[in-house]
Amino acid sequence: MSAPENAMVTEPIESKTIRGSRGKVAVYLLTSLAFVYGGATMRDDAFVGWGSVILFGSTALVFFWWLVRPPLLLLDSDGFTLQGGFVRTPQQVLWGDIDSFLVYRLPRGSDAIGYNFRDDAKGASPLALTSKRLGTKVLLPGRWPLSTEQMVEALNAYRLEALTRQRAQLADRLPSGRRG
Repeated sequence: MSAPENAMVTEPIESKTIRGSRGKVAVYLLTSLAFVYGGATMRDDAFVGWGSVILFGSTALVFFWWLVRPPLLLLDSDGFTLQGGFVRTPQQVLWGDIDSFLVYRLPRGSDAIGYNFRDDAKGASPLALTSKRLGTKVLLPGRWPLSTEQMVEALNAYRLEALTRQRAQLADRLPSGRRG
């Protein structure tokens, strides 16, 4: 590899911010409010009506909060940081601590972005490691601007590029006799 090409590869990857989709959340909020209205105006069965008001009213509150404070996914050369939404303090996850991102199928046909911590991960909490052993995934909350499949593809591509550049930077720091 020539020197200019090598210099390009070892440059840190450009940071990227992905903001939760306010448009999708607005649609979910309006849908929840329609069900709240339907439950509030239900005259035949007060129990079902009030149940609908409580259930869809609480989901409307969640969607309203996501509209006001959408989740943010900050990508950089070290990993990703999740903030916004219901995340009180930003949570950083290092690229080397996780396996690839995947589409996690939820009940009733819905899906989410999931990932697992690696067994040797330094930043993983004991709860995350226990959940991996049980076969569950860590899910990224929120509704994102791309489809779940497109988000997983973009996140995996970014992760792979960041890890490749990290390895190249480490190789450049090694004495020339120690490179493999």
